[in-house]
Amino acid sequence: MHYPEIWPEIREVLSSIAENVDLLVSVTEGKAEEALFDIREHFPHAVVRVVPNRGRDLLPLIEWVSEGRLEGYDAVLKLHTKRSQHRMDGDAWRRQIFSSLAGSRQVVDECLRQLRASEGVGLIAPAGNIAGPDRWGSNLDVVAALAARVPLGFRESDLKFVAGTMFWARPWVLQQLTLLQLTAEDFEPEAGHPDGSVAHGLERLIGLICTRSGLSIEKPADTPAIPTDVPVKVPTFAFYLPQYHRIPENDEWWGSGFTDWVNVAKARPLFVGHRQPLVPGILGEYDLTDVSMMAGQAQMARQADVDGFIVYHYWFGGRRLLERPMETLLKHPEVEFPFALCWANENWTRTWDGLDAQVLMHQNYPPGWVDGFFLDALPYLQDPRYIQVDDKPLLVVYRLGDIPDAGQAIARWRDLAVDAGLGGLHVLAVLPSRDVRAPSEEAMAAVDGFVGFPPGSQTALRPLTGQCPGLESTFDGEVYSYDAVVDATGSYPTVMAGRPVY
Repeated sequence: MHYPEIWPEIREVLSSIAENVDLLVSVTEGKAEEALFDIREHFPHAVVRVVPNRGRDLLPLIEWVSEGRLEGYDAVLKLHTKRSQHRMDGDAWRRQIFSSLAGSRQVVDECLRQLRASEGVGLIAPAGNIAGPDRWGSNLDVVAALAARVPLGFRESDLKFVAGTMFWARPWVLQQLTLLQLTAEDFEPEAGHPDGSVAHGLERLIGLICTRSGLSIEKPADTPAIPTDVPVKVPTFAFYLPQYHRIPENDEWWGSGFTDWVNVAKARPLFVGHRQPLVPGILGEYDLTDVSMMAGQAQMARQADVDGFIVYHYWFGGRRLLERPMETLLKHPEVEFPFALCWANENWTRTWDGLDAQVLMHQNYPPGWVDGFFLDALPYLQDPRYIQVDDKPLLVVYRLGDIPDAGQAIARWRDLAVDAGLGGLHVLAVLPSRDVRAPSEEAMAAVDGFVGFPPGSQTALRPLTGQCPGLESTFDGEVYSYDAVVDATGSYPTVMAGRPVY
């Protein structure tokens, strides 16, 4: 149990088991004090052990097995408080797993019946979570090294495992892990590894133990649907501007010491009741080169039910700007800051509109830029906090229509991502506003979907500026009906060129 907030869900799962249950709980140090009282209240005979954050759920499992804790049982249900915060569907995935394994007494009884009816069944896996050789990822060498300890020879075609490492098991399968003689020193220090770690290798090795021993991995015979009364949370992501720190270019272009806090302070009321300037809140006029500020932002986002950040990525034909906050974040894997990149591939201009007047930094596409961009972004894509869709890193492109041969470029990025062990890319493009180049049909067909942003930019609404009394004479913007903008935005097609619009 690494995420104590998931304990109530597990308690509900355990209530579906009609037979006597012995409960073994490993609790990450400093993470679950608030859940311990509830565990002991409902399961007074539970064995609870506080463990360091090492080896995730698998090192504690090996320790339980090595102590003989599984002796005398005919079935073991292995669960853990999985969040998968890098996945858009992380919470829904966990609920589906719980539901499939123990969503009701009927489900539990069926899983136990399958294990007891045939000695050839090794694992009962959640529906849809039995994975094959296409899910090796970067774990092949790790699995081979672990299998050599048993020893256990295998071919890639032998690999079948339970993604997520939650299942009903015949104890014999898990008891074979003692042959590995692993200790805490064999596991990497926890840094949120998305793949290629000993823990991920063990996830696959458990399946390999089954297949090479002649045991099968089955799904529940009567697979339940996800209960309709369990809410499936739609993930919410905030676009994130890493502007709030000094860089030499802004000192040159806007004056020494410039950050966007300068613009915040300049704001003045433009109509009666307009609250400006807005004074920064809890974090104050923060400097994003201080990673503790990003940790504070992430905490505030979680409290507001925001799941992660889409960070603007400024890459100009090989030159980076505003990169320091994210470079610092990469060096601090302990900061829980789920993120994905949005390549802001437009010119930097003095009017901040991306158009060609008074260009400060040109966006260009020199020879070799396709591979150069991907290799520059790769350390971010490999970060365990990086947001994924269908196990692929999410990449947003701001101006798809500006990219030369965009379809070919995206196809090349996907190939490079597969070569890097990432499984591919999930690419979204921002819907073009009326004043920028529209993407070609080939480019639109190459992406996985579109992002409707900014509000109203794709609609031809009539401004109501002249009907608004009390505007300051300095006001040079446009005023629209809020209801009309909402209605127009809501009328976006849900599918564009065969791709979803978000």
